[in-house]
Amino acid sequence: MDYHPVSNCIGELAWPDIQWFQKRSDIVMIPVGSLEQHGAHLPTLCDSLAVQNITRRISKATDVPHYPLVWTGYAPHHLKAPGKGWGTVTLRPSTFNDLMYDIGRSAIHHGWNKIMFLFGHASNAKICDPFLRKLRYDTGAFIGLYKPYSERDLHYIRDILTGGVEDTPGWHAGEMETAEMLAVNEEWVHLDRVVKEHTHTPSWLPEAFEKEDGAADVKFLGERFMVFPMEHMEFTDSGVIGDPTAGTKEKGEKILQRYADYGIKAIEEIKKVKVEVRVREFTNRCDW
Repeated sequence: MDYHPVSNCIGELAWPDIQWFQKRSDIVMIPVGSLEQHGAHLPTLCDSLAVQNITRRISKATDVPHYPLVWTGYAPHHLKAPGKGWGTVTLRPSTFNDLMYDIGRSAIHHGWNKIMFLFGHASNAKICDPFLRKLRYDTGAFIGLYKPYSERDLHYIRDILTGGVEDTPGWHAGEMETAEMLAVNEEWVHLDRVVKEHTHTPSWLPEAFEKEDGAADVKFLGERFMVFPMEHMEFTDSGVIGDPTAGTKEKGEKILQRYADYGIKAIEEIKKVKVEVRVREFTNRCDW
């Protein structure tokens, strides 16, 4: 039987094992999450744990390796009030883009031609275009992003969830995320602390505006053309959006596997892409 490294995670491998993977594929995955409050019942690493789990499933099925989880991201709206111990860590946009660029650029330096980032936190995707494009423009490498989560658009996992539209099941610490965390490790989920809460319009906005979910926009005159920067605590007191009680371990397992299956199919297609990296060496590695 052909030798196989003990892990698919680059952080758990020595360089001969990394080269073993490179002889078989030129793709590497980089999972990126967040450390942020998820109500009183879910761990702060919720987004990170979900994307890490999905990444591992994709990696096992495709034998495409992955870097260790990047556990923090862009979450300024989840800091909450000072001195209250909510746990959130946020990176400034420039810090986030620099960090992602440097990780991706190092991977290209070491021989990977195709870099697939996997984001478990939606707000990371709001600010990521600069580093994605810079990596491609600077090197010629194939750069991709997979966002395995659902918020307002639930069509891909709608048949798994039971909460109605009014319960916004894909939103923060609601049915979907509670289910995922029960599947990852039910000991980290405190069901005795669960509260059900819908978003409310911040008190400083006129009644003509409606805040219906956790998206950046608000409804005005029936349309969502307006965006006002808000703190999460301005439209949900508990940090929860939706009905976490509808989440189950069985649903979580199905959701995680469905997102993994989607990623598996994509990776198998990306393997076919021919890439010519123009600039391999990370020469500006010490720019200040």
